[in-house]
Amino acid sequence: MLFGVLSPAVAFAEPQESLSVKLTINVNDNGEQLVSYVFSGKSSEKQQIELPIAGRTVTDLTIDGASIEPGAGTLQRGPLAVGYSTVTTEVAGNWTKKVSYKTTDLLGPEPLQTFALPALSYDANSLTESITITLPLSMGLPVAVGLQADDSEASNGKQTYFFKGVKNRTSSILFDFDTVLEYGLTWDETVRNNSWWWQDITVVLSPDTNQQVVSIESINPRPKSIRLNQDGNILLTYTVGPKRSVRVQAEGSSTLRSVRYMIDATRTLGEIGDNLQAYLAPTGAWANGEKVEGDTALSVAEALYDKAVEEAAAVSAENYEEFVNNLVADARASGVPARVVRGVLANNGAQNSIEPVRHWWAEFYLPGTGWFTVDPAIGNMYSAFASGDAYHVAEFIRGLDSTSPKTNVSPVKLTARELPVEEAEEKNPTIEQIKYVVLPGLSVVRTKVTMPAGSVADGLGYKDGDSTFKLGSLAPLQVIERWTFAFGADSWSESSVSVGVLTADGIEAVSESVSTLSFWALVYPLIAVGLIVGVIAWRRKRNNTSIKVSEADEDIEVEAEDLLKGSVPQSEPPEAPKKTQAKKPQQQQTRPAKARPKRPPVRRIQ
Repeated sequence: MLFGVLSPAVAFAEPQESLSVKLTINVNDNGEQLVSYVFSGKSSEKQQIELPIAGRTVTDLTIDGASIEPGAGTLQRGPLAVGYSTVTTEVAGNWTKKVSYKTTDLLGPEPLQTFALPALSYDANSLTESITITLPLSMGLPVAVGLQADDSEASNGKQTYFFKGVKNRTSSILFDFDTVLEYGLTWDETVRNNSWWWQDITVVLSPDTNQQVVSIESINPRPKSIRLNQDGNILLTYTVGPKRSVRVQAEGSSTLRSVRYMIDATRTLGEIGDNLQAYLAPTGAWANGEKVEGDTALSVAEALYDKAVEEAAAVSAENYEEFVNNLVADARASGVPARVVRGVLANNGAQNSIEPVRHWWAEFYLPGTGWFTVDPAIGNMYSAFASGDAYHVAEFIRGLDSTSPKTNVSPVKLTARELPVEEAEEKNPTIEQIKYVVLPGLSVVRTKVTMPAGSVADGLGYKDGDSTFKLGSLAPLQVIERWTFAFGADSWSESSVSVGVLTADGIEAVSESVSTLSFWALVYPLIAVGLIVGVIAWRRKRNNTSIKVSEADEDIEVEAEDLLKGSVPQSEPPEAPKKTQAKKPQQQQTRPAKARPKRPPVRRIQ
């Protein structure tokens, strides 16, 4: 699909004056491709040549009816690479060679139904190709993205496309049968804090754009926060302790659509709105760009693209990020809003690569069109300007800062999925409101909007009574809280709140709820005051030392004789006071009363 122009050359000892290639490809209902090449040329002397053939894996290979073993090779052109097969044979004079084989590489495996034939580059002064491609009608009618067919016909359950007498072909033939594709996305990223203090570390998930709809199904562990930035990236923030690490795992899906943009050639760069001025700023790696002149926005963008396509073939994969940054710098200097995209080129048979390729590309913004993919590496294969395919899966977008967000260590893993027959159940945001009564007539109100797992929602807002509040775009699993005050009757009365899509007339509600009252904000202070008073009283009682004084002894009538005998009646001893003091007072020792001498009784004189 994407690497068609990365083409090996026929290994002639000297250039051929002319070379004719007749190619016939027949795709069976089971997806197997039967390929037949007929090469015709003229050689001044006997020599060995190597013929490259499309397909990384071939079987039942024959040349002029004789079975041979294929060779293999990989050609690097710019940041991209293509695998191919080769056959070696001997030619002399006017020669013709017929090569036949089977392969499964030209047609992407289901559900990635795309057929692509690379443009092979031959060492000949004149090259003429005639190509016939026959496909099952059951695959549906394709969208031709690369070289356009001269003629086509349909019969007996087959569709056939004819490319007649193509001179020096440089564009791939690309048939796209699935204009909408879905990929399973898996992130497995370990973030580490190497400092001696706590740090907030960000993990970035794929953005939601006009061409790529991302759905997040799960995130583990739960981050400190989830948010969208201006470019649509989903950012997870984790607080990581000193010398600690966190393993972040997330699951989701991405639905992409192949589109062909119809650009209005009359629009000018002067129509760029103020909201896009940030994408014209020459900051960081986007400074010092070279300005390209043009009468219209389209002419400037096409000139930038054509210049980049010529230069891309000589750029290695290691330097392609810098190359794309330079392209964005030139675009901004020329007045075209531009940004950088990091992503993955999805793996299918047309790509001729074993694994998905991590890649960089740019996006331009044109008035009346919006953002669209600009990939000079793909431009080397076929005219891809102002077209978007379903194979560029974005990992993140850099539009405001040339170094942020940072690249995850581990690239996202892609898994092709069958599109569901029925549309998935729509998941809507939910809203709840709690009024915490602080004092009679005063409440603190918390309004909480929660996004479920799923896709990004745009243009949201919520309504509280007669007031409407804007939320904007929310990421999957994102939570938004808003704290306000309510006074008077509103502080304890129920109110209706709703969340939905903002419209000119208000809100198109998708979820509603009724506020609830909570008196804990009032009870907690009362409990606290009670506890404080109780503690103060207890401490005062504990530190207070009380003394109990016994009552005076009552008068006792004693006879004089009893006094002389020492037999004095004793009053009942007072009860010992209860011990209420923390510190036990020291008791005085009492000596026993001495016996008094007996005296005669005293008679009272009347």
